Amino acid sequence: MVRACVGAAEARRVPLRTALLEDARVSAAISPTELDEVLDPHGRLGTASQMIDAALRVKEVRWIPIAMKGG
Repeated sequence: MVRACVGAAEARRVPLRTALLEDARVSAAISPTELDEVLDPHGRLGTASQMIDAALRVKEVRWIPIAMKGG
C-alpha cells in the first residue's frame, strides 16, 4: 500500500502525504492528524543512535562468518 502511494506521489509529483490521504485505505485507517504524527521525523530523532547500533549489529553478524573463513 505504501509503495503504491509512493509511486502515485512520484508520478503525480505531489507530496507523499497528499497521495496517502487520497488513498481510501489510508484515509479509512488514519486521520490527517495521525498521519502528520507518523510522518513527522522529529519523533524519531532520539532513536537514531539505537537504529545505527542495530544496523551495525546486523552488519557485524553478516561479517563474522566471512572473517572466519579467511582465518
